[in-house]
Amino acid sequence: MNYLIYVERSAENLQFFLWYRDYAKRFEQANTSDLALAPEWTTEMEEEAMARIQKDQAEKRKRLKSGSPAQIFKGTDFEKPSFNIKTTAVVSTRHDPFQTPPRTPEAREDFSSEYIGSNTASHRSQAEEAFASAGVKAPC
Repeated sequence: MNYLIYVERSAENLQFFLWYRDYAKRFEQANTSDLALAPEWTTEMEEEAMARIQKDQAEKRKRLKSGSPAQIFKGTDFEKPSFNIKTTAVVSTRHDPFQTPPRTPEAREDFSSEYIGSNTASHRSQAEEAFASAGVKAPC
């Protein structure tokens, strides 16, 4: 702390240090059900997470190596069109990029209730389930 006051002369760092020390003390003394929402991060949990990430990356590399470039780019803008030898015409499996897109909804209320309302409802239900599984009353 003397370093922060006399050498660095940084009030922000000192304020953060004091806040963090007070926060850590209050967190250790708290005995509410909210602590179930912040489990202690253990070495086993870190090793499990790292193993899962490495496994996912290995599977992704395996999929990329097993497929040919033509299969990887199939259905994307990078897919090369195939040529028909008899007609020497380009045969493309993609749709016309200049085709008119589908119409958007006319009424703004329909759009917001159809798309935005369903997302907020699902987020709220997920939050309620998380609080319920921790045995805590939802704040709102």
